[in-house]
Amino acid sequence: MSSGSNRGAYLEAARLALEVMRAHRMRSGLLILGVAIGVAVLMAMVSVLSGLGGRIEDEMTQSDRAIVTLSKFDIFADPTDEALQARPDIDPSDAVALGESCESVGLAEFLIDANRGTVIHYGQERTRPLPLHGAGEQFLHVYSLPVERGRPFTPTEVESGEDVVFLGYGPAQELFPTMDPIGKRVRLGSNHYTVVGVGAERHSLFGGLGDNFAFIPWTTFRRNQGRPDDPYYVYMTVADGYEAGDVVEEARAVMRARHRLRPADPDDFALIENDRIGDLVKRVTAPIGLVLLVLSSIGLSVGGIGVMNIMLVSVTERTREIGIRMALGARRRIILAQFLVEAATLTGIGGVVGVIVGALLAYGLSWVSGLPAGVNPLAALAGVAFSAGIGVFFGMYPASKAARLDPIDALRYE
Repeated sequence: MSSGSNRGAYLEAARLALEVMRAHRMRSGLLILGVAIGVAVLMAMVSVLSGLGGRIEDEMTQSDRAIVTLSKFDIFADPTDEALQARPDIDPSDAVALGESCESVGLAEFLIDANRGTVIHYGQERTRPLPLHGAGEQFLHVYSLPVERGRPFTPTEVESGEDVVFLGYGPAQELFPTMDPIGKRVRLGSNHYTVVGVGAERHSLFGGLGDNFAFIPWTTFRRNQGRPDDPYYVYMTVADGYEAGDVVEEARAVMRARHRLRPADPDDFALIENDRIGDLVKRVTAPIGLVLLVLSSIGLSVGGIGVMNIMLVSVTERTREIGIRMALGARRRIILAQFLVEAATLTGIGGVVGVIVGALLAYGLSWVSGLPAGVNPLAALAGVAFSAGIGVFFGMYPASKAARLDPIDALRYE
């Protein structure tokens, strides 16, 4: 049979499938509904998870510009590894050297991230435990932090280690709900600090946690709050006309020279681009997505069993029709294709409906809960293809049964 005849046979099979759907509207509608529900749930979960992953990545990188981070070890490394712990710590002088020696670096800012909660007091008011960072005067620019009032640190305050603090929106609201915090003296442990600036509300995915932070000059941090195990970093912005890869290449050469490493020696530091944060997010969200996919696939498989049941009923009801078609010259593979196309059409329509409903459901959940949603066109196509594949898989046995019917016995069937 020629390819043109095959196409005609498949088109005829699709037309017959639509006629069967019209003839058995209730049965076909329930099957489509079952598949659509499974695909809709899967589509909604994937869309919310995709949007959530992208938003978490944005929140973790914090800056709207490309950032390269110099760290003692990589974000995926085991911090208890003795070989990594033996590496030299990042030093403030590294930030100076990188800023002066690398043309691709816009700003190089030294940062201390304590990774521990700090409570700030003002009179009888106190904050929830919040992360306290030590930074230089350019931290607002590096982090792209909006300022509601006040200012960042001055170079003199950083150089001399002044007791000043920049509060995030959250602690400022907790400590000074009805007054201007600028110029007020707050207490961190046994030390008092003057508030010089307050960050604006950022409407973070993490709610108040995204605005729950405080900065003091890194020199002050080392004197008043520092511990030997505090992690040190250098955050570098990318200069105009360059890319993050250029920063990594230049910074690696500078740091290897500073650490006096020979050509055969491995790096004893890590340079982390923003996209590494994306890898971290994917490591977190990928297992969740896999679990959701497995659970949704189980639901679709249950729908596939319904497809098999309905198709077996359809074969039984149309046994005489199959016999007539065979008597008129229809080959077994055409009969097989007819029922496979019918099953794939039913589940494919259910897939299309499910993708549309799932996308609407995802955006509805986003509107109600505030969680972001991102509908991926490839995921939508995959959902439709998967649902059609379910129909083909579970329709194979009924279609094979129809194709194996004996024409004489089929014609005698009442």
